[in-house]
Order: sequence, then C-alpha cells, then structure tokens
Amino acid sequence: MRKDWDIDAGRGLWLFRASRLEALVAPLDALLTHLPPTALLAPQTVLVGHPGLRPWLRQRLAACRGPSGIVANLELALPGPWLDGLAQTLLGVSTAATRASQREVLRWRLLPRLGELADVRVQALLDEDDGREAFALAERLSAALPPLMLYRPEWLARWARGREAVAGDALLASAWRLVQASTARGGIGDTERGHAMHRGERLLELARRLTDSESRPEGIADDPLHVFGLHHLAPPELAVLRALSRWRPVVVHVADPCREHWLGMGTGRAAMRAALAGDDLGESAFLALDHPLLAAWGRLGQHFLLALEDDGLALNERHGVDAADAPPRHLLDRLQHSLRANDPTLLRVADTNALAALHDDASLRVTRCATPLRELETLRDALMDAFATLPALQPGEIVVLAPDIARYRPLIPAVFGEAGQRDGAWPWHAADAPLSVLHPLHRALRQALALSGARLTASGALDLLAHAAVARRFGLEGQGEGTLRHALARLGVAWGFDADDRARFGAPADPMHSFDGGLDRAMAGHVFGLRDPEVLTLPDGERLWPGDGVDVGVAAVLGRLHALLLELREWAELGESALAPAAWQATLERRIAALLAVAPGDDEARQTLESALGLVAELHDEWRDAELAAPLPWAAVREALLAKLDAVPERQRFLAGGITFCGMVPQRAIPFR
Repeated sequence: MRKDWDIDAGRGLWLFRASRLEALVAPLDALLTHLPPTALLAPQTVLVGHPGLRPWLRQRLAACRGPSGIVANLELALPGPWLDGLAQTLLGVSTAATRASQREVLRWRLLPRLGELADVRVQALLDEDDGREAFALAERLSAALPPLMLYRPEWLARWARGREAVAGDALLASAWRLVQASTARGGIGDTERGHAMHRGERLLELARRLTDSESRPEGIADDPLHVFGLHHLAPPELAVLRALSRWRPVVVHVADPCREHWLGMGTGRAAMRAALAGDDLGESAFLALDHPLLAAWGRLGQHFLLALEDDGLALNERHGVDAADAPPRHLLDRLQHSLRANDPTLLRVADTNALAALHDDASLRVTRCATPLRELETLRDALMDAFATLPALQPGEIVVLAPDIARYRPLIPAVFGEAGQRDGAWPWHAADAPLSVLHPLHRALRQALALSGARLTASGALDLLAHAAVARRFGLEGQGEGTLRHALARLGVAWGFDADDRARFGAPADPMHSFDGGLDRAMAGHVFGLRDPEVLTLPDGERLWPGDGVDVGVAAVLGRLHALLLELREWAELGESALAPAAWQATLERRIAALLAVAPGDDEARQTLESALGLVAELHDEWRDAELAAPLPWAAVREALLAKLDAVPERQRFLAGGITFCGMVPQRAIPFR
C-alpha cells in the first residue's frame, strides 16, 4: 500500500483491498486527511455495512491520529438510507414514496387486501383468523418483495403484466399486483414511468440521471465518498455509486480474503463468470471450483467483486500486509495463509508427527458439549488458558459469536458474572440484545401485551408488580413478595379475573379461585371478621367463605391491587377490539400511561418509557405512510409491537468494553484479537 497519498483527486471509482479489515483503516484515514471537503464545515461521509462498525471505525481512526488528532464531523451512514436520501434530493422523490417500498410499510399496505389474493390457501387461512395469521402472512410477503426490487426487477415487470416469471410464483405475483394496485389508487410515489417506481427502478433512474447530466448536479460534494467494510451491494446500488463517481471520487475499501486473483478461482476467470451467470451448479459442484472456503464465502460477495472490476477502475491497490509470507505459527494461521494464497494444499499435514502436534494447538478447535451451559463453561476454561498464554490479551479484544445468542444470554451471568462490571473477574457485555431485555419497563410492556387471550395467574400479576414502574403506578412498591403473595395464597386466588373469564378458558363459570372471588372473600373477612365462621349468603344469593387475616393494612393493599386488576382487564379486553389506526395510537398511549409510572430523577426509566411510546408513534407513522384507514384487529397491532420489542435497536452500543457476546451478523467483520 502506498505511503505517498498526494494522488490525483480526480473523479472515478477507487478500490483498496486487504484480507484484514484493520489494514484498510490506514488508507481511509490518509484520504480523509489529504482530501477534505472544499466547504470548511462540510462533513466527510463514510458508508459502512452495519451500525456495529461505526464505533469500531471511530476508535481505529482515533488511534491512527494519536493523542494530538481528533475524529470529528464524520458522517458514518448505512448505504440504503444514504442512497434513498440522495434519490430524494436529486429526483425530488418524497419521503412517503421512499417509505412505500420498505417492509414496515408494505405489510400494512398488504394486510387489508389479503382477501384479494388469488390463492385458496390464503382464503382458508383468513376464514377463522383473529388477525395474527394474516399479519404473519403480510409480514412474510413484505419481507420477500423488497429484495426482488433490487435483484429481480424483471420478475416484477412480468408479474405486473400478469405473466409468470418462475414456476410456483402465483402467490408472490398476486401480492405484487396488489401492491401496484394500492399504489395507483393511493397515489403513493412518482409516476414518471406510467406507474409508481419501486426502489430498484428509482435507483436505476438516479444512476441514469447522474450519468446523463452534463454538469455537476446540485448538492453533490466534491470530496471522496468512502464505502468501508461492505461485502456486497445490490446491482442498482452499485450502479448509483459508479454513476456518482463521474462527479466525486467513490472509494471502496473492501475486505478481499485472497491476495491472488481468486475471482477466477483456479479454473480461470471466464469459467467463474460462467458459473455465476449460469444455472445453479449445486453446492458440491460450486465448491469444487477451487478452495472450498473461498467458494463458500458466497456468490453475493463474488458477484460484488466481479462487478467492481467490470469497468475501468481509477485506482486498484492491495495492502502490502497480504504480500507478507511469514511462516504460519499455528493451525489458524495456516488456514488464513491458505486462504490468502488460494491454496488449500497448505492445510495438508506432512506426517503423523505433525498431525499429533495439532492436538495441542488451541488456535482452532471444535468442542462438543451436552448443553448450552456446558458450552459456556468450556468457553470460560478456554479463555482462562488464552489469558495465561497470550501476552497482554485484554477482555475488549475478545468476541464470542453465536448463531442464536438469545439461547445463551440468560446463562452467561451464571458463568461469567453480571454484565457491565469492568472491575470484575470477567468483564463482559451482550451486544445486539433485543429491546425487550434491555430494561424492566420494556419487559413489563411485553407482559401486558400478552394478556389478551392468556390466563392471568396470581404469580403472573405478582411478576408484573416486580417491575418498579408498575408497582409505582399503583402504590404497591415492595408489596408483591410480602403482603400480596401471602394474602392471595390465603384467599385461594389461582387464576382468572372472574367467573366469566374462567369460563372463557373452558373452566366452570365459578368465581372460586379467581381474583374477583378472592377479593370478595377479603371484603367479607374485613367486614364480618371471623365471628361467624359459617359460609355467608349475600343479598344477591352468592355464597362465600370470609377470608381471614384481612386487617386494615392488608385491605388497603388489596384495594390498590384491585386498581391494578382493573387496568390489566383493560389490556386483556383489547383482544376484542378492531380500531382505526389513529384510535389505536390513542388507546395504546392511554394504556401505557395508566400502567407505568417513572420515579422522579430516574432518567434511564424516563427515557425507556419515552422509547416505548416512540414504538407506538413508529407504528402510527407506518400506518400513515401506508395510507391505512381500515380498522385493524388487536392481534395484528400486538404482533407488530412485539416484533419491535424483540428487534435490536440500531443505536445500541456494540463496543462497550470487556468481552463482547453477540450474534453472527453484527460484528463478524470487526477484527478482534
């Protein structure tokens, strides 16, 4: 890699490669320093592949610049939103038109029209559905269509004309025609081509405008646009960047695993192109083209690198780190060396002595464990050995990735202690955690959403009261585990609001062991005491046994519990509602305010409550952008809210210090030692 960065700052597409992502930071930092924007306060833009790359890249740039440098006025953006924003600027596309093609809005555009789908299976599903299955179907369809806008626009064009694109595509084709029809009726988006352009068409139109323009379009900066750490871009997105490179340098910093020209794979570049362009070879035949791990890296990544080289590059350089041929130190080093050299024979073991030596090589190992807990215990033992043998290894240099990190998250504290204790024996934090596990207030909201269609048990009500925001709202702080648990047990409360609620779940319509029955017994015991231990017959004919031990203090606590039960009944009865979108927003905001209260001065809880209300506002924005006016069943609204609570927030911190536990996607591109 060059040391002299006094290069021609002309336009064009520049490509920097390295097998190690950290090696690409130096050219990025040099170009940011040597080619600043003309405007003094204009930000420099770097497109990154994932939010998790943002803090890591800032830290590495700061380390490059040292104690006398500073990293500021740097816009680290995701490619999709940035390109959509460019389309809005240059094409005059409205925000509503941009949002109309997004999954979150598409599902609401499809939901009220699912009955129009030409599929008997859908009709059978909708006949006895409360809204949950319909929402799940709309969610699946809305997830399938956006990728087709970028990768298979010819399919969408055939479907729009009523023709088949591939065998068995009737359901997707019918869904796409519904989307097109709703767009035409609602006037969503632009109609330059006689119909509203979807995202793929819009990006191609943007690329055409940039290509055909005779002068620099207004709003296009003159400093380089950097694309860092992406493994793939869809063809229309890459077309926009290529067209944009006419007016400003576009610098792509890509992690290329092999220093050889591996895109040809040992059978030649032409053979590789034919393999990628032709019919599916099948996995075994495709992997046989050359180094199996390079082939398994994926066709999308290979397509991306081939597409980058299709036209002339103004600059194409590889980092010198890939030219180093130091002898491998251990098995993992040997594997990485074989990938960089595109030579799987480097993994072969010369003799039995060399094979025996690998048994003590801990750099790459496969361990079989009986349970997830045992996996974590084995991991802890391996880390203890790593700290003992690797010089100056720090917890922040370790990442633990799992395909399903949720399976392990509850068990990690049992092995590594509580999270966030930087001075503890095992400092660690969990990244890409869903919103619902980040704060008790979110967990309380999730429990309240689940009340509709579920039995409310005594233990379930006490679990809700374990959340400080719920207990505070009803004045029951500290009462759940003490007074209330004993009182409900003595009153025989098991589950159900009342007799009717128990009958709804197939039990006899008897108030005994319900909350209403228990509170009636408490009232009778408080009024009549135990002077007459006989069963009482009330004026309405109901017979009950007075509860004992209900003094003034217990009665006051049970009165506040009754207020909580009235609120929980409101949540449970939402399942019988179908309201217009605006009414749902008002109802949910009212219910959340009635259930949760934050202590003064608790800024974290206050921000969490605001974020919960923000989820409702997000739903309302989706309904507005979908131009949805039809009443929505509670099941669909609840599933949408639960999905938002189970999603990973974009602004979550990924590098918070200590060992990082996370899923496979967010940080797999970030180098850890």
